[in-house]
Amino acid sequence: MGDKEIPSLDASLKGHKCDVLAVDYLPNGKQLVSASSDGSLIFWNIEKSSKHSNCYRLSAHRDVIFGVSCASNGSFVLSCSRDKSVRLWKVENDRLSQNSNVYRSAATVRYVDSSPNCEYFCSASDDKTVKLWSSLHTNKYICSFAGHNNWVRSCKYSTFNENLIASCGDDASICLFDIRERRRLEKITSKTLSHFVDLSWYPKSDTLLSVASQDSSVRVYDIRMNKLIQYYGAHTQGVNSVSVHPLGCYLLSSSSDETSKIFDLLEGRILFTLRLHKGSVLTCKFSPN
Repeated sequence: MGDKEIPSLDASLKGHKCDVLAVDYLPNGKQLVSASSDGSLIFWNIEKSSKHSNCYRLSAHRDVIFGVSCASNGSFVLSCSRDKSVRLWKVENDRLSQNSNVYRSAATVRYVDSSPNCEYFCSASDDKTVKLWSSLHTNKYICSFAGHNNWVRSCKYSTFNENLIASCGDDASICLFDIRERRRLEKITSKTLSHFVDLSWYPKSDTLLSVASQDSSVRVYDIRMNKLIQYYGAHTQGVNSVSVHPLGCYLLSSSSDETSKIFDLLEGRILFTLRLHKGSVLTCKFSPN
């Protein structure tokens, strides 16, 4: 984003047969991967010179794909599904490889996130746990983190401190886990008992998190202080996804009210409301650049 310039639609990418549930950018910002309830992944080239044509479509899972995560070095992409698996796809010649490394779970996997050093990844499951896996070895399970009392919807590494993972779920709680000590450090539970479905770390903090809630709000917590810092009751229906800008100044949200909103986190106010969809906006993401 520039100096609060009005956002404009750059392109509308069409290729999935069903709802798009997750998107993530490769670190170069020139390509992204989208995941759908039709079980497919699409690897998009979004450089302006390419006329926004999709590069590659892959039938990746046998069921709904809930999450996708691109490694910070651009070498692989992770996807997770209701088929109880996480798959690791290598990126080769600007496309995803046909074959994947498969990681089997005991329950539906709702979210997956690659570690900043690309050696591990974490997954959020319907078995109420966050699991840690090795990206370097096929189906190498390391450990599980307990702390939730219901489905875990999201889990993310802190880019500021790669030893920390935060998660949120249907029990209206946020948990903070330490990988080195393999234990839960903190837990925040909302008094409204609304489902938390997504979270996003501030880029230069290991304490500040934005959270998407099904009570139509976006919240910012200091998880170490167990304190609500900001509250935005900006949407009219549930918020499905949040993304903090790489500079930490802005927040993007998407909602079932068919809108996305951009917030100024420094001034604590809504900057823009984007009405570009004809249905629920299920996911959103700032580009890395």
